[in-house]
Amino acid sequence: MNKGRASLSQPKICVALVFAIATFAADQVAAATCESLASLKLSHTTITAAQSIPAGTYTAPNGEVFQNMPAFCRVAATLTPTSDSEIGIEIWMPAHRWNGRFEGVGNGGYAGSIPYGAIAPGVSLGYATVGTDTGHVGSSSYDGSFALGHPEKIIDFGYRSIHLMTVIGKQIASAFYGEDADHSFFTGCSTGGRQALMEAQRFPDDYDGIVAGDPVAYYTHHHVGGNLWVVWQMFDNPASTVFTTQDTLLGNAVNARCDALDGVVDGVLNDPRRCHFDPVALECTGSQMPPNCLTAEQVEAVRHLWTGPDQMVQQRGYYPPFERGGEADGWPSTISPEPPPAPQTDDHAQIGIPFFEYFVFDDPSWEFRTFDWISGPATVDNKVVVPGQTLASVLNSVNPDLERFRARGGKLIQYHGFSDPEVPPMTSINNDPAQGVAFKRPLCVYPQEAVYKGSGNTDDAANFACE
Repeated sequence: MNKGRASLSQPKICVALVFAIATFAADQVAAATCESLASLKLSHTTITAAQSIPAGTYTAPNGEVFQNMPAFCRVAATLTPTSDSEIGIEIWMPAHRWNGRFEGVGNGGYAGSIPYGAIAPGVSLGYATVGTDTGHVGSSSYDGSFALGHPEKIIDFGYRSIHLMTVIGKQIASAFYGEDADHSFFTGCSTGGRQALMEAQRFPDDYDGIVAGDPVAYYTHHHVGGNLWVVWQMFDNPASTVFTTQDTLLGNAVNARCDALDGVVDGVLNDPRRCHFDPVALECTGSQMPPNCLTAEQVEAVRHLWTGPDQMVQQRGYYPPFERGGEADGWPSTISPEPPPAPQTDDHAQIGIPFFEYFVFDDPSWEFRTFDWISGPATVDNKVVVPGQTLASVLNSVNPDLERFRARGGKLIQYHGFSDPEVPPMTSINNDPAQGVAFKRPLCVYPQEAVYKGSGNTDDAANFACE
């Protein structure tokens, strides 16, 4: 559902990795106290902190302050599965009233830090909760410089760090509690959503339940067809730049034209795919001047954002466009920059350009106008990380075969906000219609749940009620 506010964003396994994972097996040693976990011996793992945190206000190592925290055991560790790996993890475990469950949490952007803001809510709810910096320390979530000259760190970021965080995190939790968790869950959005799908596809035994929000699943295509596409439209021609001062104008015009398509005027575009508003309606005429209208160049840029890069790259279905409806709240700073038109003020530029500089072309001075839209997409996909693995195979989590995860009883929830200005929602919707739908259920507001009415096909949502 689209109601202005943007959704929160934010392969193959080589023989060496299989060996590295195998060596991570370790005997679990029951610990009498949190502090005694400092001496826990785990392969390729160094425990760097093991401390009991009292209930109340807690200030995390990065300065974040968390109120009303329960007493918990904080364990930090560094994992070194390769000579160029340095994966930081932290697990926070309730000292009392553990619910018997283990939770892994995902990251945003290029990660580069422990996601304390995601760990704290988990431990407050009774979960033993673990997070990772994905193998590097960054100056911000926009910092992709770690990848330059460090292929193993790209693999750590791509899939290895989350898996090993899970393996070692479970071992630490088992050592602390003296027993294994009953169930394990993973939650993540954006980059974390990609990590979530990667876990289900590559490591189906890691988690029983996985929630993947707004996943950047087709990671290499996203950087070309999402990030670079926005940069190209906003900054290639300065006359095309749509500034934040014009986003409300654009968003209001979209809503005025399409809000009633679902039968009610309520500020919600129930299905933005039905909206075909043409921005030419906002083109300046006569004495009109921006920001009260759009120039012809701006109209064309907006059109391109709403139609996507397929024609530019000459590949049908390469990457979907952004949907109409979230411009007023979602585009400022994310797609539209503040004047003057500098890429440093745009999210897609800040996170997209480093990918090409450090992951693809190994050139910190790379200029986005040099990108070849015809040959470039294949260059990105096929860039060799290590022999036998490319950027596409390391970073993309688009394998539709979830049979191993399903066979062990795994459950996956994937959601996507229609107004997401970072990751186009059609990246989640585009699947193969020929596969069909197993069953449907109504989505109920908690604490209600879908209850069968007692008659009719149990695969039909119409035969369930929210109670």
